[in-house]
Amino acid sequence: MPSKFPHTEQQQPDRATAAIPSLLEQAHDQRERWQAALAKCCVRHMDVAPDAMARPIADAGRRAVERIARAMLQEGLIRVEAPVAGQSRVVPAQATAQPAVHVLHGLTPSTSSLFPRLQLSRQGADQGLTPIEDPVELLELVARGADQAPPGDLLRLAEELTDAVLNDALCSAYRAGWNTRLRDAARRAGKSTFWQWLKDRSEPANEPLMLEQWSAVGHPYHPTHKAKLGMTPAEVVAFSPEFEPEVQVGLVAARRELTRSETLPGAPTGDRWLEHHFPACAEAWRDALVQQGGDPDAYVAIPVHPWQAAHEIPKRFGRSIANGDLIPLAAPTIPSRPTTSVRTLVPTASSVSPHIKLSLGVRLTSVPRTISPRSCEMGPRIGKLLKDAIAGDGTLSSAIDIVPEELGLYYLSTDPDESGHAEHLAAVLRANPVRTCDADESLVPTTALTARSPMTDAPLFLEISRAAGEASAGTTQARFRHYAETLLRPLLTLYLRYGIGLEAHQQNTFAVYTRSGTLKRFLFRDFGGIRIHEPTLRDAGLSLTVHPDRLTVVDERAAVRKKLITSGLHYHLGFLISRICRHLRVSERPFWSDVADVVETTMNDLRGDLDASTWRQERTAFLDADWEFKASLRMRLENLLRDVYVQGTNPLRRTGQRRPEQ
Repeated sequence: MPSKFPHTEQQQPDRATAAIPSLLEQAHDQRERWQAALAKCCVRHMDVAPDAMARPIADAGRRAVERIARAMLQEGLIRVEAPVAGQSRVVPAQATAQPAVHVLHGLTPSTSSLFPRLQLSRQGADQGLTPIEDPVELLELVARGADQAPPGDLLRLAEELTDAVLNDALCSAYRAGWNTRLRDAARRAGKSTFWQWLKDRSEPANEPLMLEQWSAVGHPYHPTHKAKLGMTPAEVVAFSPEFEPEVQVGLVAARRELTRSETLPGAPTGDRWLEHHFPACAEAWRDALVQQGGDPDAYVAIPVHPWQAAHEIPKRFGRSIANGDLIPLAAPTIPSRPTTSVRTLVPTASSVSPHIKLSLGVRLTSVPRTISPRSCEMGPRIGKLLKDAIAGDGTLSSAIDIVPEELGLYYLSTDPDESGHAEHLAAVLRANPVRTCDADESLVPTTALTARSPMTDAPLFLEISRAAGEASAGTTQARFRHYAETLLRPLLTLYLRYGIGLEAHQQNTFAVYTRSGTLKRFLFRDFGGIRIHEPTLRDAGLSLTVHPDRLTVVDERAAVRKKLITSGLHYHLGFLISRICRHLRVSERPFWSDVADVVETTMNDLRGDLDASTWRQERTAFLDADWEFKASLRMRLENLLRDVYVQGTNPLRRTGQRRPEQ
């Protein structure tokens, strides 16, 4: 594993000679510009006063320091020297000069947590300790002693970290008022827990979206989890789910022969989607197009995010607009509300309308969230593949379901200067997940399960668990084990039997509960990050027509396994375990032991589906060998879009004894 800040091929030339100390200066200037822009926003009606952001910013900074320190530790960018009196000296993994010493609290050698609670302090010449409250300060401390730390990349990362802190602060400030309103509403209804209030509401169809927005607190691991580079504070408030906005999805008229689409069998085609799902809007669109001099039969409607319509479409498709191949329309629009992913929106006109995933050229977390032609074409194909695999497998059909992507649609300009920008004018229609549930079922986005209840301050998972029966440490662990088994058995079956690795992190997953709090199954969506081992899929008798860009389909099992471990075990179960155990103040080890038992039992049950050598290899990789974790911080340092992994501790490994084969 490299033990220094890695060199990058994508340095910014104008900053290549910048001095490392300018990181904090840049962060200070960026914060001042942000606060000045925020002061121009009308946000007081949201219980957020621009002149009262000092405390939320400080709190967000401390959370960010913990987040980036954890990433630095897990990705090998810093090392911890032997602890003395509960404190550990932290230094860059490889230093060319004596770095400033900083001290880490809260980490013990025996910890099994993938999300340890950390606090860092700067140690001065007088040996006194000053808490580090800005992630850019930590970045600078490490960079000073790191070998070959590219200044341009450090400045870019510092900008992303600062943007994430400021947006996190804005989110938490609004969330405090929102939680107060929710608590008051629940108390007026005579409820003692948030879950009791949720399940007894008169409009349960709106519950999944409300919970998505309420729990949109950011990626559990990513160091720039709230970065929205490209958006002003006013735009962050107007378009982000954590502020409960209504977003007007626009409609661009694209010349029919220049559009491309892929459709799930039985779903409306690319030229019929608007009329089928939104007939009144389709009629208004036709009228507006005629008024602009266009023939409705010669054009296809493509939905577009209002930010994209204002910032990217005129810039990237100016010639298409000038020659009439594209006709932007000010109206009509589709009133919608954003989900956790920001650029996937839920139309408000109907509780069963499809969700609309839109291209958005904003760097959210780590990359601009555009939609490639590959994603448009592969989404419906993968949806059909998964539907066929699940329907034909009795062990899966009752344990798992998916939300398929019914349509992928994009514009392909004939202009050579515009043809490479197809990802900026594209959309995907996804089935509404509410349609998969009956009246006694409650659809809970799993991001909400780790969020703290406004009533009890406990993770929502614990409130739901307690609603199903007597509360105790033993029953909590038993319900977690049931959760892990319900999640992992179908995921491992899909992987080992069919070679399919779902990206099963919280944002892509719904837990289906009964109203009484009993977990029944899981529902998965968004298959852009899925990986499929083609030889295993072929041996199972299934096939997939692959786009020339073969990102989804691979020949190595390890790539699929890493996707499953990172998303399903590290991010999903690891973060849930840490939240439960932190609240209850109990050890994580019994919970990880239950996960290990579930994995081992499931693999033993599936042994007959694999040849002996492959089964042993997979068993070792999941249960005994080091895991490979996605190195999000390294990826941001190098500005990479491809995944980078580092080795880390496997929490399922039984220390001191070899796990016998069954």
